[in-house]
Amino acid sequence: MSRYRPFLFIILTLAVLSGCHTGSMHNPEIKDILEQLDKVVEDRDIYTQKKEGRIAGMKSLLYDNMSAEERYKVYDRIYDEYYQYNLDSAIVYAKKKFDLTDGITPPISGPMPGLTLQNGIYCQVHT
Repeated sequence: MSRYRPFLFIILTLAVLSGCHTGSMHNPEIKDILEQLDKVVEDRDIYTQKKEGRIAGMKSLLYDNMSAEERYKVYDRIYDEYYQYNLDSAIVYAKKKFDLTDGITPPISGPMPGLTLQNGIYCQVHT
């Protein structure tokens, strides 16, 4: 029986995969959606360039003599842009925001609105 296992596995895999075909390519609605998805994937570099451009524009708003409140607002916008795009960079800006909270008068309630520190990790709080 063990010498037939690879052959049996291939037969079962083909049977399962052939059963998965539901004729979705014959449905014009699904075909249109898949074509749109292909286009989005194809244009991935364009979307990345736009996102990076927005982030660079926000970073260019930072300057040495700006107040802690202004800097916090810019960091917050940069954090929001990075959050779904590059979580490591979002954490960097969350930390920068956290470091600024001491210098803001009146102090911002809590360490960071919308974020909480759990087990040493910043987590976004969804309200």
